[in-house]
Amino acid sequence: MANQHVEAGILACKRVLRAGLRGVLIADRHPAAGYFPACEVAYIFDPKTGEIVLPMDVEPAKVGHGVLCVPAERPDATQMTLEWSACGEDEIGHAADRWAGYHGKTSKTRWARGTVRSVKRSDSVYTCEQVDMRSQLLGVEGDLRKILNSDRERLAMFVRAKLGVEALDTLAVGIDELGIDVRTGFGVVRVEFDEPILPERAVEHLRGILGVSGSPGAGGR
Repeated sequence: MANQHVEAGILACKRVLRAGLRGVLIADRHPAAGYFPACEVAYIFDPKTGEIVLPMDVEPAKVGHGVLCVPAERPDATQMTLEWSACGEDEIGHAADRWAGYHGKTSKTRWARGTVRSVKRSDSVYTCEQVDMRSQLLGVEGDLRKILNSDRERLAMFVRAKLGVEALDTLAVGIDELGIDVRTGFGVVRVEFDEPILPERAVEHLRGILGVSGSPGAGGR
């Protein structure tokens, strides 16, 4: 029972962090004044490394460690302790493009990676090994997004059926074992799976819930 409780807590953390996409960053220092004021940020996860990626106003390495509270700085927030570093020059283009797919363009030019050190939710603290945010569907994400975006009207109907909202201009911008990130006319919404899906069953699962068939790119629009 204890292990089941821990596993349920870890899964809850992952779902909150995946769906959040925004939070309040509280860092331990500022390059000029010796502190970093709490600020709202918009983030994504790097599906390959599980790190947080976001644009910053200051040099990431000078921010040091910090805590990202999701969805906001409040008692019931899920808190990630992070260690910040700058994105390499060869990483910035990919990071900026993926982030823009979720949040739109930004004028900020400094890009940061936050390595997760621990996660706190309620009274429980989990290690980075326990809350592994790497996507289990990384190897098939491209094919899965093609399936999702091959019929945008069907995708909109799927979002409406799952979330009860009218979604216009839908575009699947990300998918992992816990759910799908869909950009709409009013922002990104998260459609969660009832249970985590395995890479080898992911294509079959998506075709089943969408009611589509054929190759991943069939019927593209």
